[in-house]
Amino acid sequence: MLGLQDLNQELMEEILLRVPLKTRTKLKSVSKSWRTSISSLRLSMPLRPSSGLVVFLKKSVIQFIQLHDEAFVHTASLHSCFSHSCASLVDSCNGLLLYGTLDSVTWTYHVARSDFDHAVALPPAHSVKRSVCTSLLFDGACYDKFKIMCLFLDEVDCDAGTIQCTVFDSKKCKWREYEARIVNSCLVSRDGFVRGQCFRPSVYSGKRLYCIWSLCLLIYDDEEGFFKLIQLPEDSIMKKSVKKNKNDHWFQLLWESEGQLHFCAPAPDKQGFCIWAYVNDEDNDFMDHNLMWKFKKFVVLKDSLISGQSPKSIRPVAFNDDLQRLYVLVLPARVIASYSFETQNFEKVWSFGEPGDISMPNIFSFLLGSSSQM
Repeated sequence: MLGLQDLNQELMEEILLRVPLKTRTKLKSVSKSWRTSISSLRLSMPLRPSSGLVVFLKKSVIQFIQLHDEAFVHTASLHSCFSHSCASLVDSCNGLLLYGTLDSVTWTYHVARSDFDHAVALPPAHSVKRSVCTSLLFDGACYDKFKIMCLFLDEVDCDAGTIQCTVFDSKKCKWREYEARIVNSCLVSRDGFVRGQCFRPSVYSGKRLYCIWSLCLLIYDDEEGFFKLIQLPEDSIMKKSVKKNKNDHWFQLLWESEGQLHFCAPAPDKQGFCIWAYVNDEDNDFMDHNLMWKFKKFVVLKDSLISGQSPKSIRPVAFNDDLQRLYVLVLPARVIASYSFETQNFEKVWSFGEPGDISMPNIFSFLLGSSSQM
């Protein structure tokens, strides 16, 4: 029987090009010849990711950043730049962006692609007085089919196991408010849970929406229309971090890679980030929540690029699955840096704004280059 070692170089490279970067990197340990072939391929065939970063600045500017990766050198360039009048960039999902504007009474949302001039304004959504977490649900297939989910964070009935929400469906072009079931609603009453701490970007995959709500992972089943709360990892590494600093939710991030949801949070000493994979998405409400998470990696913040920076000023903001890179915002240096899971090094990617400006921009991953129209 023939093995990969019996194939000619051209055919072997063609096979390896179809293997994800993360898996390809692991294959280097098979043999010396495999390491040589994979390293040579990595140098000669640069990765061309389909996604970049969108940077929403407070000074009425939004930048779309194209990422490049050639011969292990990671760079970026300005894809496009627009002025805006929106109050905030709310969410990013599979090639669509969600913006928000508000007056003294109501929030109004807008959905757009990278052409910011063609944002579609939705009907007025809800009162500005209601504490809300808003997410975009879009599977990437058809740009005129999406949903917007608004979850009202202070309107939970823990005894009844319900929460108030409103959903915009692009098919019906209207909002529908209803009382949804929420499994494990008792976790909202847990010591240290802060209802106003609902953090984006969210992740939408397999008809399920995932986001961080204080000390929990919040899951919304788009087909059945109910919510579920799962405790975030609470082993000895994580417990001190979550309970000690009320602002830690700003330094947490969710992303999907190789079919698994990943969660990133500060280590207790703030000298790095811990990364877990969510390994259970079954409808088992009686399973120990700690068994639903698997510890994957510890990223150390010891690098020449970020040395001298306070660990509290380094915030994870995005993950690129094609390049296997975690992007962090370094303040007050106003720098976006990337951490390569392949080389385990940090690199400066982008800088913006004026030095010393401590305003916090919104930075999300975003799909670039599609020609479909809304």
